[in-house]
Amino acid sequence: MSYRLKILLAGIIPVMLTGLVQAQPAPARAVYAGLTAQSCQALTGKPRGDHDLVAYRCEAPGNRSALLEYHGVRVSLKLAPKGAAAHGAPVLVAPFDIGPRMEWRGRDVQGRFEPHAAIERLHARTADGRTESALAVLRVTGQTYCLLAIAAGAQANELARQAGDDMGRKCGSPQRMGAESAVADELLQLQLSGLAP
Repeated sequence: MSYRLKILLAGIIPVMLTGLVQAQPAPARAVYAGLTAQSCQALTGKPRGDHDLVAYRCEAPGNRSALLEYHGVRVSLKLAPKGAAAHGAPVLVAPFDIGPRMEWRGRDVQGRFEPHAAIERLHARTADGRTESALAVLRVTGQTYCLLAIAAGAQANELARQAGDDMGRKCGSPQRMGAESAVADELLQLQLSGLAP
């Protein structure tokens, strides 16, 4: 290799490597949004009976709102642009309540957090009256949402985050992840059936 070529390569290679490093996306991080009566705006009055509708609107990242609708202990969750009415089918349903906060997974793009997934805990009762839960993972694409996975067991949090951050994972075939769980299986089937409580 000639001396002149060595000098040329010595100048080009660092520039190429710098471009590769700069092209790497920012690491995924979490932003949490409350889904409780204390952190959300009530949209209905005090219920008169156990099965009266109770609804809340909650703030969510990326200029979104989450709408919770309770029918007794059963709950449906809808997502919509901030300030817009949440029409259509829920993105998640649970037969016995949901967790108090939603984990939004995303990256910072030009100084702004852009979610690509959301994780929420869904609860259900077992046949003997116990309460069990599993994590639902949603793919977030703009204002479009779909179910990626239901995760259960001791590794559920880690598995749910991995599924949400895996941008190669597409909508269409939600996966059951983690430990065996009849409740998780039931929750997955409930989401697939599209039956709102």
